[in-house]
Amino acid sequence: MLAAAKQASQGKPVTPEEQKVFLKFMESSSAVIAEETAMAKLKPMFMEIYTTHFSQEEVDGITAFYESPVGQSLLSKQPAVIQAVLQGMPQRLAGMTEKLKKLDQEMRVEIKALRDAVKPEAPAADGKSLSK
Repeated sequence: MLAAAKQASQGKPVTPEEQKVFLKFMESSSAVIAEETAMAKLKPMFMEIYTTHFSQEEVDGITAFYESPVGQSLLSKQPAVIQAVLQGMPQRLAGMTEKLKKLDQEMRVEIKALRDAVKPEAPAADGKSLSK
């Protein structure tokens, strides 16, 4: 959300009035996110997804895992793990983007070469094809 505020200021110094607007936006945004991701709102969706993809036996096993010490450890560490993954993604995506650009350029060259090799026959001056 701070990135959005910085982008909105377009790199210009932020006045105290603008800072109040940004703070209000951040508080309002946080409230919307908290409301929309509250378990009371998400539980019906999760119930539908889990009952579609898992048997009751599997759900019982998943529940037992999350209630175990290892499951509790996973739950407590998962936010930090996700944050670390998200922080590492831009670098990974940048490298991938460059590789994909190179592949795209290579594909375009190959397609152009194929099309150039199969140029349509030019019609004769009288409008008829030169071949029989």
